[in-house]
Amino acid sequence: MIYRTLTSLIVLLIFNVINCGHQYNELTGDGIVTVGVYIDKGASGICYGAAEKMFEWMGFRIERIFAVTVNEGNLDDIDIFYFPGGNGGLYDSYVNDTRKQRLRDLIDDGRAGVGGIWKNNP
Repeated sequence: MIYRTLTSLIVLLIFNVINCGHQYNELTGDGIVTVGVYIDKGASGICYGAAEKMFEWMGFRIERIFAVTVNEGNLDDIDIFYFPGGNGGLYDSYVNDTRKQRLRDLIDDGRAGVGGIWKNNP
């Protein structure tokens, strides 16, 4: 029973995300949602590789982001932040506290965040 419910929820989530990928993007005004996929230290290559293919298939624009990208604050064009599975401790040590707070603020202001970047979730 739980597997049927879980499968239904996953299918519903995928359907909704696909629809979101093709909706008008209010932040950039160009109609295309950009997913920032973290591919630096701490991220599993298998996870981010599969995620990039999935997001492209869904119609999203992909922008690869690194710890330096996050630390320099070059995040204005990204609508969804994706931090794949891997080592949260490495995320935590390579992305500085100020920028982690900036990510939280962007998410609070309407951007989306998928995955975990913090050892201890906010």
